[in-house]
Amino acid sequence: MFRNLLMFVSFLFLSAGLLSSQPYFIGKRTENLSDPDRNNRAVPTEIYYPALSAGNNATIAAGNFPLIVFGHGFVMSYTAYENISDFLVPKGYIIAFANTENGLSPNHGAFGADLSFIARQLSEQLNSTSGNFWFEKFNGKKAVMGHSMGGGASMLAASGNSIFDLVVGLAPAETNPSASAAAAQIAAPMLVFAGSNDGVTPPPQHQLPIYNAALNSVCRTYISITGGGHCFFANSSFTCELGEGASNPQPTINRAHQQQAFNDFSLVYLETFLKQESFGWSTYLDSLNNSSRISFQQDCSLNILSSNDNDGKNFRIYPQPADEQLKIATQGEKVKEIQVYNASGQFLFLMRFPEGKENPELNTKEIAAGIYFLKAQTVNNNWFHSRFMIAR
Repeated sequence: MFRNLLMFVSFLFLSAGLLSSQPYFIGKRTENLSDPDRNNRAVPTEIYYPALSAGNNATIAAGNFPLIVFGHGFVMSYTAYENISDFLVPKGYIIAFANTENGLSPNHGAFGADLSFIARQLSEQLNSTSGNFWFEKFNGKKAVMGHSMGGGASMLAASGNSIFDLVVGLAPAETNPSASAAAAQIAAPMLVFAGSNDGVTPPPQHQLPIYNAALNSVCRTYISITGGGHCFFANSSFTCELGEGASNPQPTINRAHQQQAFNDFSLVYLETFLKQESFGWSTYLDSLNNSSRISFQQDCSLNILSSNDNDGKNFRIYPQPADEQLKIATQGEKVKEIQVYNASGQFLFLMRFPEGKENPELNTKEIAAGIYFLKAQTVNNNWFHSRFMIAR
């Protein structure tokens, strides 16, 4: 019944031209970047982004988005990780794959520098260049993510600087220079995934030393996928699976199960630190403690749930509880987007006001009684969060 009511509400907003629901289409674009600080080193970058239609160089969707820079594994193509772009881009993320260090003798230090350079070039230089394809398309939040060699290079990229808001490693490998030594200099939140049956980069020699070294990270989590292997974080790759086929132990779950576990246990982390949406954090912690699919460690000094509410002078929603209508007082700021989530942090629907609107109202007549979360973005790119209740 609740699902039918939500579909009816969505239909009403669509009819009014105000609702633009996720997911986005996936666009793809190649950027042949060049780093002037390293003798104009070529840094070809393959970028997947939220678009109005699918395809190469498709028109990018309205709004601005977090950036994830991704490093591939040893002799693996960036295309092997389209499972990740297929999952995250429709949810409003831009993913930039470094297409460098593809040979048999990769330079790990250069690869890490490439990841850092891509993040700065896209989110700072191209984001501020009027007329550029990426002009004002990044929300200022950046993550570095990578698999195997790329996971280790991600630690190198984030070490000793504050450019990244989140670091994510998928079976990250110890590198040269040392990824674990680099991790000791990372203050950003960190999420490390491992497969318990990874015989290529065994966790005791690779992922656990990296995680254990990251004592300065303000919030770090280590997730071991039970029965998971090394290569199943990506799609099929001959070179990766050739190495894993000769390793011991072997994974005891399949690729789909491992990728689903990664999806399930990464999204809330990304939403929390790259979109400031911590609505699902309590449920996430429950899942960590109760799931039979994983084991985990966590050391987090942040009060994550404190970001759920915003009591600023310029934002107020009333009445509380609401019945048929929820009013939003913005004190002169124009709202361009409103997102609504249920009590579990699941996205429900999105209202957009292309020209901005002061004091918008939300029709709640057909929404079931309960607790919800609202997130509003102004035309000045300020974000406000609040809980609200509907009672009948």
